[in-house]
Amino acid sequence: MSGLYILTNTIKFAVMIPLAEDDYIYVTEPAGTMFEVEPVLYNTEKEAVEAAAIWGVNARVVEYKEESVKGE
Repeated sequence: MSGLYILTNTIKFAVMIPLAEDDYIYVTEPAGTMFEVEPVLYNTEKEAVEAAAIWGVNARVVEYKEESVKGE
């Protein structure tokens, strides 16, 4: 199946916290070298809400659409 590509969209949930008024950033984790980070993702909204609680009332839980391309 050479040349066959499948685009998959997996919906996960992420937590965003305020950086300034009307400016939010994702809660992240290391993803390689010192300056590479990626959002911390949760499989369910419930898990994300529980994790967001430590950031206070201004934290937001948002859908995070993770796109990946698979092929040979």
